[in-house]
Amino acid sequence: FGENAALPYIIGKAFQVVYSTEGGQGATLGLNIDMLLFSKSEKYKSLGKATIGTSIFCVNEPIIFGFPIVLNPIMMIPFVFTPVLLLLLAYAFTSINLLPRLIGAGFSYAFPRWLIGLYQGGVSVVLFCFAGIFISALIYYPFFKIQDNIAYKEELKLKNKKEDGNL
Repeated sequence: FGENAALPYIIGKAFQVVYSTEGGQGATLGLNIDMLLFSKSEKYKSLGKATIGTSIFCVNEPIIFGFPIVLNPIMMIPFVFTPVLLLLLAYAFTSINLLPRLIGAGFSYAFPRWLIGLYQGGVSVVLFCFAGIFISALIYYPFFKIQDNIAYKEELKLKNKKEDGNL
């Protein structure tokens, strides 16, 4: 417990916040990026554009209720398991000293996680945060594509009905 002593614990509130909530609970910034880059449906293209700003600042209620993730058994799978995987990876990397132990200072939840990570542990934490966003996008992608294809087919049906004059 001297001046240069190592921090005693790996896991703390800062650990959970920095490593598993990029974009908000469920690490949904990856999902938001999937919507921006890979949407066929207008619904998800629009939602992706409308929510990217709030997602960067970890406000993801528009995605949770607008996608929706709430009461959606398909999207609940990545919503639960993405943060768990990110925490396990961060723990493993911290235990083998690839990532530093975080200092645990409090921060507003509305800060981008990479910015909190810079303060908590430095550049290596920032790099892991960006890698976490990429990992999150990869995990969400197949589940997102299922939902996007459903929405796209519904949009095509609605468009065809309008063209046929049935609507």
